[in-house]
Amino acid sequence: MSTIAIIMTSVLISVAIGIPTGIAMSRSDRTQAIVTPILDLMQTMPPFVYLIPIVMLMGIGKIPGLIAVVVYAIPPLIRLTKFWDKRG
Repeated sequence: MSTIAIIMTSVLISVAIGIPTGIAMSRSDRTQAIVTPILDLMQTMPPFVYLIPIVMLMGIGKIPGLIAVVVYAIPPLIRLTKFWDKRG
């Protein structure tokens, strides 16, 4: 049951960050110029690269896993929201 709770929490956090950021990117060229290189970097790095520093700082547990899932899920959500809002 705790795995489902971690995933649901991660989804809610990712949506709360990703959708507003994607909308801001679609409406502002300056925001897009700032966020796009960050998204490119985040999507090219393997997921375990995010997890190693978090585990070293926080130890093994639920919170490091939640942070890793959120960081891994945000870039596609931002990009898809940006493309959706450009069409609308």
